[in-house]
Amino acid sequence: MKYLIEKFTPFGAIFAAAICPACFPALAGLGSAFGLTFFVHYEKEALIIMQLFIALSVFFAFLSYKRTKYTISFAISILSGGVMFFSWYVIYHPFVFYAGIFGLIISAFWNIWIERKLPSCKDGICAPKK
Repeated sequence: MKYLIEKFTPFGAIFAAAICPACFPALAGLGSAFGLTFFVHYEKEALIIMQLFIALSVFFAFLSYKRTKYTISFAISILSGGVMFFSWYVIYHPFVFYAGIFGLIISAFWNIWIERKLPSCKDGICAPKK
């Protein structure tokens, strides 16, 4: 429960992207299905929040990397975040942006799976660090 927020930051980026129907048409259907169309007046703020969630996702992937030392998942997070910002600021293409979102989600679920496999501290006895 301590690291719960780092597991859901990619979904915050999806939520913020679903608010912006003009920018991300594939997510607009998802946003309207969940009744997020009333956020259309706050589109500018939602885009800033989405970029914040992307940066937080990569930061929390780094924290997970420090605990697990599993580089593949961290590399996917860095690559996905970089692809999203590249797509945002250099060449805007929704498919590239969606690929980045998909990569962040895969990385988040992979980190959850990796951390569940790690030994935990119970009754004050912890596994020695590698």
